[in-house]
Amino acid sequence: MNTLTEKTSTTSRGFTYRYYISGSGKGADIDKPALLFCHGFPETAHLWEPLLPFLRTVPHRLLIPDLLGFGGTLKPTEPWAYAYGEMVQDLLDICDAEGISNVVPIGHDHGSGLAGRVYNYAPKRVMGLILLNVGYQAPERQKEFDIPAINETSTKLFGYPILEYWNFFVTPDAAPIMQGNLERLWDCAHAGTFAEKQYLYCVPGAMRQYLTDPDVPRISTKPYAADPELKQRWMSQFQAGGLAGPLCWYTSRAMNIQLLSDKHMPDGRVVVRVPTLFIGCDEDVVCRPELIKSPRDAGLLPNLTTHIMESVGHWPMYENPGKTALLIRDFLYEKRL
Repeated sequence: MNTLTEKTSTTSRGFTYRYYISGSGKGADIDKPALLFCHGFPETAHLWEPLLPFLRTVPHRLLIPDLLGFGGTLKPTEPWAYAYGEMVQDLLDICDAEGISNVVPIGHDHGSGLAGRVYNYAPKRVMGLILLNVGYQAPERQKEFDIPAINETSTKLFGYPILEYWNFFVTPDAAPIMQGNLERLWDCAHAGTFAEKQYLYCVPGAMRQYLTDPDVPRISTKPYAADPELKQRWMSQFQAGGLAGPLCWYTSRAMNIQLLSDKHMPDGRVVVRVPTLFIGCDEDVVCRPELIKSPRDAGLLPNLTTHIMESVGHWPMYENPGKTALLIRDFLYEKRL
C-alpha cells in the first residue's frame, strides 16, 4: 500500500475508519468515479494490494478502507453497528471528506454485499458495480435470512450445505477460538484443495474441530499462502484487533439486522441499473459462481457482464492478480466509466 496515502476519518456516527487513497493529481481524472474497494472476511484493506501494480494506469482515484471491525478501523462488538444502511453512510461520509462525488464500488466476499448496498442506498452516486466471488445480493426487505433453508437448497443444487460453517461463526465462543488459533484459521481461509475447504466449511463441526484439536493434521494451503510477509501481516492485524468485531458481519445477518435495515431503504432500489461486472471463480467452494443466475434471471441485473475465472478459488486477487485487475480495467474502459 506504499503507493497510496494512509488516512483516518471519523464518520457522522462517530466511528473512525482507516483507509488508503490515491492522489487526485498526476494520472487521476477528477471527473471519473473513484474506485471504492470493499474487502470481506477475514481480511483488511491489504487484500487489494496485489492488484495495485496492475491498476496504476487507470484514471480513477482509489479508495480502500479497512471496513468496520477490521484493521485500523473501529471494532464495535454490537451487531447493530453493522447494519448495511449505517455502514453505507460511513463510506459516503469518507467519500465526502475526500471530495468524492461518484464511485464504482468493488466488493469481495462480505464486501460484495456492502458494495451492492452502496448502490441500493445511494444510486445517484454509483456509476458502476464490480462484485468478486459473491454475486449481487438483492435486498429482501421481507424474507428472513434462514441458514438451514439455504443449506437445504444448496445441498440440492451442489450436493453440500454451503453455509454450514455459519453455525459455528455465529456462536459466542467463535471469536476467542479463532483468535487463539490464528495459524489454523489461516489454513482454513486458504485451504489448498477444493476437498479440504469443502470439508472444513461444509461438514458440521469440522472447522471447530480443526481449530481446537491439535491432533487433527494440518491441511495444505494455496502456494501464495506460504508468503511469510503476507501471513505475518494478517496475523498481526487479528492478534491486535481480535475477531469479535469481524464476526458481527455474520451475526448481524443471522439476527436479521440487515433485513430490518433494508426496510428503511426507499422503494425502487432493488434493480441495479448501472453497468455491473461479476467475477466468479469455478473452484470457490462456498461462493458458488452459479448463484449469479438467480438475480440475473429475475431481471435485477439488466447491465450485467459475467466472467468466470477457471482453476481459481475464493481469492482471485492472490491467485491471479494480473488477470483479476485486467478484468476490472477492461470493464471500466469498455463501459466508459
